Amino acid sequence: MTGDIYKFKNYFVLDFDGKPLRRFILDQAVLNITVDEQQRKFYGTSTDREPGILVFEY
Repeated sequence: MTGDIYKFKNYFVLDFDGKPLRRFILDQAVLNITVDEQQRKFYGTSTDREPGILVFEY
């Protein structure tokens, strides 16, 4: 697991009180993530040796 500490596949949507609203399980690990709510997409930085941008629709 060393080196994988910042690679995530599970993301949780929380309300302002910290209560879980939804869980997303991605098919690839990402380092960073941002959400476009209008387009209903996640954008993440891949964890590959040659990093790129991954797009996930929800």
